Amino acid sequence: MSVRKGTYVLFVTFGSDTNITVGALGPHLFKAGTYCYVGSAMAGLDQRLKRHLAHDKKLKWHIDYLTTVCDSSEAWISYPDPIPECELAERAEALGGIPEMDRAFDNIRLGDNVVFRVTDLDQFRLFMEPYVEQAIKDKRN
Repeated sequence: MSVRKGTYVLFVTFGSDTNITVGALGPHLFKAGTYCYVGSAMAGLDQRLKRHLAHDKKLKWHIDYLTTVCDSSEAWISYPDPIPECELAERAEALGGIPEMDRAFDNIRLGDNVVFRVTDLDQFRLFMEPYVEQAIKDKRN
């Protein structure tokens, strides 16, 4: 069986304000709402997403601190010709995604990935839909 490679957008939702200590980054208050995290998995997309979407796991990546306590999570994938991570992140930011964690740095990173607060998930879906459809037509997804 071949290993799928691709990029993804992981959405985590908190039904209420949640204070989380994110490893060495320390405590952060995540306001109720949905956050998106853009990533890539060039050594096993399915395995990576299965791990991200699991609540019970060893904390390995910064995003794990969110996925183990969120109320819900879902993932969108870009496969077999992945849309680059930077393009997906630019789309999240263009939609008005707000980088989270430490506002003092302006461009906050969790590892190599920005976590954005999505103010309107339905709006995000509508915004991304034509892009995803084009990627499918171009055989990039």
